[in-house]
Amino acid sequence: LDRRPAESRPFRFPDRCPACGAAAVREPGGAIWRCTAGLVCPAQVEARLEHLVSRAAFDVEGLGKKQIPQLLEAGLLREPVDLFTLPQDPPRLARLRELEGWGQRKIENLCRAIESRRRPPLDRFLFALGIRFVGEVTARLLARHYHDWPRFRAAMDRLVAREAATREDLLAIDGIGPAVVDSLAEFFAEPRNRDAADRLAAVLDIRPVEAPRARASPLAGKTVVFTGSLTHMTRAEAK
Repeated sequence: LDRRPAESRPFRFPDRCPACGAAAVREPGGAIWRCTAGLVCPAQVEARLEHLVSRAAFDVEGLGKKQIPQLLEAGLLREPVDLFTLPQDPPRLARLRELEGWGQRKIENLCRAIESRRRPPLDRFLFALGIRFVGEVTARLLARHYHDWPRFRAAMDRLVAREAATREDLLAIDGIGPAVVDSLAEFFAEPRNRDAADRLAAVLDIRPVEAPRARASPLAGKTVVFTGSLTHMTRAEAK
């Protein structure tokens, strides 16, 4: 401290994202500050879209780590809903044909792949949003509890409004803890996240998810473990 210049001042970490201006937050006791505008922040959009089209989310064949940056750079994608409006947008499709590696057949295959993913089940949709701490298992728990998107969305509005009963209802779900609930509240408290999720939901037919009915089965109550190599499917497919 005796080497510190006399004019030094404590550093105030910015509480706004330098890329989009959304609130930046740090968990109590944590070190990392995170932008809360996940779906639309330009600094995050590339990774968010790659997650959205990944196998465990929407599983859109023909899009990945190579194609997403290309489409972003060309201005053909800005947020998740742009992916599902692309097949019905002739001007954007014409611009896509001008990009390197995009012939007519490849574009037709991409459009078919996108159209085939317009009816995701609620758990895949929630996972695709990329909400922190909401992985495949947590998304499935939430989907089985709320069943459909309107009920889930309404619950998130109540959670953001700090309704105690909604928070307690979430915490009562086996496998859902305070970190998940706080992350959901943080995500839906950001207006741009809410709007982006709503715009995406509006162009999709999100299928309800029902909790599985308990019934007698040789596998009931057991844990299944895959060991060694699988010959006919990937480990994720087997799961």
